[in-house]
Amino acid sequence: MLTKKKRTILFWLSIVAFFVLIGPVLIYSSGYRLGSGWSLVKTGGIYIKGTRSRALITVGGAKKYTTYISKSALIKNVSPGFHKTTASLEGYFDWEKNLEVTPGMVTSREALLVPKVITGKIIGTTTPEIRTPYLKKNILYTYDDTGKPKQLYAGVKKFWFTRGGFLILGTDGEFYKNGEAYQIPENWGDKAKAILEGKKTSIITEDGARIVYWDDSGIDSYWIYDINKMPQWENPETGQNGIDRYLHIYSTNKGVRGVEEYPGYQDYLLAEISDGIFVLEIESAGGQNIEPIYRGKTPEIISVPDASGGELIIKDGVNYIGLELP
Repeated sequence: MLTKKKRTILFWLSIVAFFVLIGPVLIYSSGYRLGSGWSLVKTGGIYIKGTRSRALITVGGAKKYTTYISKSALIKNVSPGFHKTTASLEGYFDWEKNLEVTPGMVTSREALLVPKVITGKIIGTTTPEIRTPYLKKNILYTYDDTGKPKQLYAGVKKFWFTRGGFLILGTDGEFYKNGEAYQIPENWGDKAKAILEGKKTSIITEDGARIVYWDDSGIDSYWIYDINKMPQWENPETGQNGIDRYLHIYSTNKGVRGVEEYPGYQDYLLAEISDGIFVLEIESAGGQNIEPIYRGKTPEIISVPDASGGELIIKDGVNYIGLELP
C-alpha cells in the first residue's frame, strides 16, 4: 500500500520525468535530429510529384507511395545533404536523381515516368491532316475554319508560336508580335535577341518562359520570363552581369535533329537524337533522366498534342506513326 509520503515522491518523480522527456519530444516533433558531433540539425523534406499513382518513392531508407489522387509523395524529416531519390513503378523506367535537402526546406521535383514499351500505330504513308502553321516563300500560313490554308503575314524570315500569338522575325530584320512591332531587348534582353536572330533552330515554350535552342551537338536554354518564377531547381546565380538566365541542358555526339516541349510538363522536352525520340529532363544536375519513347531510323516529330491529350505524330522513313505519350 502506498503511503502519503510514497505518493508524494512518485508525483514529483513524474513531474521531473515529464520535463526531462518533453524537451526531446518537442525537438523531435519540430524536425530536429542529432547530427555529427551531437549537434542538433534541422531536417527538411523531399516532395515528388509523379505522373502515376502507387509509384514507389525512395529516399535513402525512407519509402512512400504516390497517392491515387495527387500522384505525389512527401518524405519528411530528411537530414540536410544530398540524397539519392528514386521513383519506380513496374513496367516503367526508374526516375533517379541525387537531390539536395537544406534545413527547414522541402525540395520539390516532378518525376515523369516513361513506360519501357510504348506501342505505336502506323497511320499511313501520306502526310496526315495536321493544321500547324508553316512558312513558305517568306509567307506565314495558318488554316481557316474549313481547313484551307490562309496567308497570315508576309515578309517572314522566322516565326515562333508563343503564349498570346506569333512572334516574327521579318525579312527587314525587325521583330513583330501579332503584326505589331516588338522590341526584344526591352522585353527580354539583348541576349535573347541574339539567340533568336543567330540560332538556326529554337522554340519558345508554351508558357513563354524560356527559349530552347539547339544544334547538332547539344541543347541550351535561356530564361526570358520573371526571374522569380524560375523553377526551384534552376537556382540562378548572380554574377557581375546580374542574374544568369542561361542553362546548358544536354550534350551529345550523336546529333540533335529537333526539340519540342513535352506537353503539360515544363521541366521536360521531347528530343530527336540519333535513331530515336527521347523524353529529356531539362535539369542535368544530380543526374539527368532521358528515356526513349521510340526508336527507328531517323524519326522526326510532326505534331505534338496539347496537355489535354492526344497522339504524338512522328515520321520514320515513309511511315507516319501515332504514339500515346505517357
